[in-house]
Parts: sequence; structure tokens; C-alpha cells
Amino acid sequence: MKTVSKRTWTGILGVAAGVCFFGGYILWSIARSASPVYMPVSLAVGQVSAREFPIKVTGSYVIAIEAKKRLPLGELCCMMKLSTGPSDPDNCDQESLIQALWIVRSEGQIVDHGNSNDDFGFSFGNDTVERSIGHFRAESGNHYTLDVNFTRNAAALDVTDPHLVLRRVDTTEPVEAESVAVFVLSLFAVVIGLRLVFSRH
Repeated sequence: MKTVSKRTWTGILGVAAGVCFFGGYILWSIARSASPVYMPVSLAVGQVSAREFPIKVTGSYVIAIEAKKRLPLGELCCMMKLSTGPSDPDNCDQESLIQALWIVRSEGQIVDHGNSNDDFGFSFGNDTVERSIGHFRAESGNHYTLDVNFTRNAAALDVTDPHLVLRRVDTTEPVEAESVAVFVLSLFAVVIGLRLVFSRH
């Protein structure tokens, strides 16, 4: 039976190391970019609280309400006080149904707080719309809690399966340069490994 040379084994290990290194980095990147908070909420008057969550990347985070497009878009945008541009309904003169106060704490101390009336940011997805109610800065390694007190009954939006969302909107880390470096190192390990495996002895 033909034995596998040390050179070939070294090549196989090099390929495996490159693939595992890059795959591990991708999984780690997905984990750190995931929303720290994504929970269904009722928009009736009352308080909702997100259990303690860790922050993996320092940066600015947006607190928002996400709603699925289960109502006519013009009606939904009017209810949440969003703008669709020229297609905005002419008769939308009501205030946003989403009225909320929010508080972020870390180790029991208030880090930041605000009012949804001070933040009118919004975004559109394929199947969802999102209305910002606040922003705050968080530090990597810290744990936080988030309390949101809805002060106006917006239960009419419950049909849209509303979710309280917290996501990062910027970062102090050079993510693109980091990704390129990891890819180049992984590719180098794979190429060297393949050359060792397929080279003639």
C-alpha cells in the first residue's frame, strides 16, 4: 500500500488551515454584525424591555421599529410618518403612531436616553420598513439593557408584525482592510498547500 508523504500531508494541512481560517472569520463576522436586539413587540401603550445584551463592535447603534409591508405602503408610511417621496399620500397630516421614550443602561447606570420625536430616520427593505426612534454609542465588551416606553397606542400596526431592532450603523474598526488581509492569508495557505499536494516528489 502506497504511503502518503510528509510533503503531501503538509499540503493537505495547509489547505485545511486556509479554508478553516477563512470560514471561521466569516462566521465570526456574521456573529458580530448580527443585530444585538431583534424582538417582536406590541405597539400598544406600555413598556417593553430587551434583556441584557453584549456589544461586540464599538460604534453607533440605531434603535428602530421594523414593520412588514402588510398594509398599503402609503397608509403604512403615513401611520409611521415615513416619506416615500412624490408618492406620499396628500392627506397624511397625522402624527406618527409610534411615540416612544427609550433608556439604555449598562451595569445599572443610564448610558443614554431619548424621545422618538427627536429622530425621524427611516429605511426601506424588500418586505419591511423601518422607523428610527433613537441612536446611542456603545462600546465593545460592555453589556447593555434597553427599555422602550410606548406612549401612544399604535396597536393598529400590530398586523405588520412589528419588531424592536438594534443594529450598528458605523464602526471604528477597519473592517474592509481586515477582510482583505484574512482572505489573502487564507488564499496563500491554500495555494501553497495545493502546490505541495500536487507537486512531483
